[in-house]
Amino acid sequence: LYKLINFAQKKNDCVIIDVKQTLGQEKTKDLLKLSTNILFVIDKKITTLNRIAEKFAKVKGGFVNKDITVVVNMDEGRGINKAAVKSIFKHLEYMENGEKKSYSIKIGNIYTVAYDTKSIITGLISQLPAVTVPENKIIPDMKNIASHFFEANK
Repeated sequence: LYKLINFAQKKNDCVIIDVKQTLGQEKTKDLLKLSTNILFVIDKKITTLNRIAEKFAKVKGGFVNKDITVVVNMDEGRGINKAAVKSIFKHLEYMENGEKKSYSIKIGNIYTVAYDTKSIITGLISQLPAVTVPENKIIPDMKNIASHFFEANK
């Protein structure tokens, strides 16, 4: 896996790795250490945000000196409290050798991707991805996110 990632990094501008829970803590930590940027894609449910922050407490060493971006998927356009999202990743508690410890994950940018119900339904009816539906609200958000990563790394 690591050889494949190193090869892909040499040949491509961007390598996306979807870190699943089945990888385990050590492999996840190693993959995070290999990355230049970390992108959390989450939904707006506060319970989901809390679980993600708690799970990443177990691989905290993978976040040292990383550009960490959060994308809130399926945003209904009511706005998002960016300070509240960032606060979820502060003072995370975990147990180490029977001792309670805490740490924080520094979140940089926070983006949203629209929950474009009309395009999703139109796409389902047409059997096409929602992003291919004309005048969808998803593509502008995706371009905004992409510009952060590609403009910053030029």
